Amino acid sequence: MTRCFSSGSSTSVTGELKEAKQLLDEVVVTSRKLNHKPGLVSGLTWRGCLHFFQSEYELAITTTNEALQLASELRDGFLMLTSMFFLGLSQGNLGKMSASLETLNDALRKARRNGDLFWHPRFPNCIGWIYRELHDFESARKHNEEGIEVSRRHHVLEAEANSLINRGIDHTREGHHDETATAFHEVKDIFDRDAWFRWRYNIRFQAATAEHWLRQGDLEKAREHVERLMATATKHEVHKYIAVAHNMMAKVSIKAGDLAAAEKHFDAALEELRQYPAPLVEWRAQAGRARLKSKMGDAAGAEEAAARASEIIKYIASNVADEKLRNIFLNATDKSLKFTDTRDVRAGTDAGT
Repeated sequence: MTRCFSSGSSTSVTGELKEAKQLLDEVVVTSRKLNHKPGLVSGLTWRGCLHFFQSEYELAITTTNEALQLASELRDGFLMLTSMFFLGLSQGNLGKMSASLETLNDALRKARRNGDLFWHPRFPNCIGWIYRELHDFESARKHNEEGIEVSRRHHVLEAEANSLINRGIDHTREGHHDETATAFHEVKDIFDRDAWFRWRYNIRFQAATAEHWLRQGDLEKAREHVERLMATATKHEVHKYIAVAHNMMAKVSIKAGDLAAAEKHFDAALEELRQYPAPLVEWRAQAGRARLKSKMGDAAGAEEAAARASEIIKYIASNVADEKLRNIFLNATDKSLKFTDTRDVRAGTDAGT
């Protein structure tokens, strides 16, 4: 059983997810039969990680909650923080924004109190991601820059790379493309030095780089990175990012004047999201589809897609307890539902966590 757990966690790191799932499922089943709680908490924790990686967010929440209870019972601080990390990210991906912030901030406090140097550097950029999704860019930048500082101080390259990707996303949104290029150059340098979960943050990197080139109007380079994103996300069955790739290819197709291709990509994105719900991605895809339908003269189709986008936005907003933060999100997303090309460009980025 120990061999299975060790192999399962290490294959997750290198991206061999099919093998990891088989090994970790064996750990969980065997541990339950033997009532071996240390084995069970390890198996559940890393199985929850894989559910998260492959966009199975409800399963990830169920699995990590059980792991969190066991880790607390066994006083395993490391696996407690691990479970909270993937629990918080899964909650966020399902649009449960305040719950996600509560989980991640609680975990960050525990990591600081315990002197943890593994998870501590990883939490700030994730908290920043939630604020970015809610369009509170000032808070997002504050937490992300903290993530860069902490990860550099403790030499945690994977956390630094993810924080640098977020920095690049912020610069892209602001139109500071030279600063984006600098941040992404640093990410590539980390790629050359560190293999820890490189397959995972390379997916985010390809999405962010595609957005960077799209906003500069370089459709050839944008398409190149979207194709890399699609290939990697498909290989690892990362369903959220398969949808993101289709959504981004739809935007590239619109800029290239191929509206029929764009419609097919939006439909493919939404079909992926029907099977693997990710509201933070779906509202953007529906809003993009509404703008496309309007451009194509399909008023009924535009109204239907806009209504669905609005419904998802209201759901996300209902899960934001802070009134000020909720209003920031609602005001920003209301603008993105206006059928204008300029607002389409500024609506946000698909490169999430």
